Amino acid sequence: MPPPEFFAAYADRFPVLGQQGGMTRPGLVRNSRDRAIERLGLRDDTPLDLRRKWATVTLTRGAAIHEVSRRLGHRSIRITVARYGHLAQDDRERCRQVVTTAFQGYTPERLAVGLAA
Repeated sequence: MPPPEFFAAYADRFPVLGQQGGMTRPGLVRNSRDRAIERLGLRDDTPLDLRRKWATVTLTRGAAIHEVSRRLGHRSIRITVARYGHLAQDDRERCRQVVTTAFQGYTPERLAVGLAA
């Protein structure tokens, strides 16, 4: 059985390929991973679980959604917004903070108060 395409770039680092270039035993990498997780007492997170966790943590801590989208490899920011948009910091609040800070010394006090509302 040939290894998955994504594995080819790393094949020389892992001694799991047979002489014909295929996997020595189907499921070898997955079984080894599963045994290691059980032995170490770790949570059995799949790569997709870890990807979603990363997106959640970065967005809830203020990362820009367009940057998270780019790093996730989404074709369009719309995909990221549809899946994770509810986790992004409130853009209206962030915009208010930026405008208030940037124009604090240039606007009359009543205007600055109006922006806070």
